[in-house]
Amino acid sequence: MKKLIVFLLIFSLFLGIPHNVSYADSAKIAENLYRIGIITGDETGNLRLDDYLKRQDMVIIISRLHKEENNAKSYPVVTKFDDFTQENSFYHSYINWAVNKKLIAGVGGNNFGFNQLVTVQQFQTVLLRALNYTEEAKLYDSVPDIAKKIGLMEGLSHLSHKDNLTRGDMCVMINNALNLRMKGSPLKLAEVLKLEI
Repeated sequence: MKKLIVFLLIFSLFLGIPHNVSYADSAKIAENLYRIGIITGDETGNLRLDDYLKRQDMVIIISRLHKEENNAKSYPVVTKFDDFTQENSFYHSYINWAVNKKLIAGVGGNNFGFNQLVTVQQFQTVLLRALNYTEEAKLYDSVPDIAKKIGLMEGLSHLSHKDNLTRGDMCVMINNALNLRMKGSPLKLAEVLKLEI
């Protein structure tokens, strides 16, 4: 009887410990996001899951998530950040689309932040906006707690909100977001965006 009680106690403790998504699981999630067109690989098809996500690449991924890449890539460039150059002009339309949708802002000093790495907290903020938590996303210091509370960080307990975000962990966060209900709606984000995940 004592052994059974000890076993049940250990088992219940184990259930309460948050698990992390394995690399194999994140690779499967990434393959699914590739299948539905949210992420792409490099010219060899490598999804580069260990690479860190850069701000300009994040904007393109967000446009695909919203199924508006064609609109974003030809969007009028009205807002011009000081770090817009001819070399990064490919991204200008995407960035203006995202700014107009209130999905992203600059990093301060009228700069977008080209080639800066995206932190977990920054991506949490973008996904909260996509989930219609726009007011909550304005409470930047509270964003990590809100993201955890609604399930955005499921399987990612190894991450700190200050960490730079890998593409693999980004895929898990997107997958979590797609499976969450929009604020004020019975529909999940994937249903609103008409994505078959």
